[in-house]
Amino acid sequence: MGGCYERSAVYAHRESRCTQDRSGSEARIRKFFSSGKPELLIAALLAYESEGRKTGFFKCLMDYQRQSEAEREQKDYEIESKLEICLTPLDGQEEPTLTDILDALEFPPTKGARFIKDPVNVQSTGENSFFGDDNDERFVVISKGGNWYLKEKGKAEHYSFGIPGEQLVMKRRETRAPTDPLKVAETIMSKYADGTTSYKGAIRKEKADMYLLNTTTGRMYGVTASDARCGERRQLQLEVEYAGFIKGFATDTENERSIVEDIAAINRHILLMHNGASIKSWRINFLPTSERKFDFVAGKKRKEIPAEQYADEFAGFLRTAQAVSLKAVARK
Repeated sequence: MGGCYERSAVYAHRESRCTQDRSGSEARIRKFFSSGKPELLIAALLAYESEGRKTGFFKCLMDYQRQSEAEREQKDYEIESKLEICLTPLDGQEEPTLTDILDALEFPPTKGARFIKDPVNVQSTGENSFFGDDNDERFVVISKGGNWYLKEKGKAEHYSFGIPGEQLVMKRRETRAPTDPLKVAETIMSKYADGTTSYKGAIRKEKADMYLLNTTTGRMYGVTASDARCGERRQLQLEVEYAGFIKGFATDTENERSIVEDIAAINRHILLMHNGASIKSWRINFLPTSERKFDFVAGKKRKEIPAEQYADEFAGFLRTAQAVSLKAVARK
């Protein structure tokens, strides 16, 4: 699961928080919400950046709408996709950080742009302990920043709208709440005392977040780069997850298809525009995958998604992207 925009915006860049003054960017934000024209939103972002503020723009939009957090239609569900990150050294330089990887993903604020970017890029580290049966994850205990959290997930559901690339997108129930070791023990005894649930292992996970906003619908998407370690094994992934919407846009809250279309479009953009790019003397490639952290911890075989599952216009590119990425892995 990706990070929360509200926490990222507060903790990463407090100096970028919006204070509702009479600056040029805030005047343009008012004009945008009065008209609903995406080109005025782009103009507001450009004005915001010209004022020396590089992050926190989405927070200003929420402040204007008096939102403390993004709205979500189904709070107990996550809708997300995953890409494996493959890094290949070119000349022996130090490996790029997760923030470097996110900074390299460009979504220029040009006329007609479908998405704009808020490079919050907060980076954090935690430890996740996984519990499940032989086939599936039941719950995760997270230790992060001196706090404990209990996360419970349901089975993955997949879409069949006929959208090219929707095979990468999945939906599943997820709840996350603060906890402590005693509550974890109580949860195991009350909900998982069936003899099939057991401890599967732990990972140390570092992650960094950035966010994208659909300029028409106001829907936000978290893009999370994560580096998970389990003993000598490593998993590098990029996740795109629906993060809710900002009020005042033309958001159809009954249209889940539009969320899937957005996530598929973000994946296509990353695969088409950034696969094979050079980041600080390293080549980066992305490989479509459905491997969960639970699969990684349990040592299950990587679940690669065959290009043949995609529509014809996308399948050929995916075959090439997968072949290039697998060669990069083999050379490491």
